[in-house]
Order: sequence, then C-alpha cells, then structure tokens
Amino acid sequence: MTEGYNGVRSYYFSDLARAYCPDVTPRFAVRTLRRWIDINPRLRVMLADTGYTSGCRHLTPRQVGLIVSELGEP
Repeated sequence: MTEGYNGVRSYYFSDLARAYCPDVTPRFAVRTLRRWIDINPRLRVMLADTGYTSGCRHLTPRQVGLIVSELGEP
C-alpha cells in the first residue's frame, strides 16, 4: 500500500479490522470495526466528510488516520 496522510498508509477495511481484532474471524473483525465507527458519531461525521460509506472496502490514508486518532492504535 502507499504512504500518505501523516505517514499513514492506505488499508483494505478488512485488514485494518483484523489489526484491531486479531483474535476473531475476519468477518467478525469487520463487523466489530464497523460497529465501533457507527457508535462514534464524531468519527462517523469525519469519515463521511472524506467520502467514506458503510460499505467501503478500501480506506485512504486520511481515513485510516481518523480511525486511529479516534480509536487508538490497533
């Protein structure tokens, strides 16, 4: 993947989800990360401003940076 926003690289949503939830199935990890985004109104709005939608499969470096800044390091 490529480096970008403040040195953060782009990720597939499933890869970032598995980084946050390494001990569960990939499908459950994706559902868990989506749930964390859905219950965080501030994060949801910031991501929407970047073009993120709930079915998004690829995250830009900026989107990854926003997620990490709100949820902490995976």
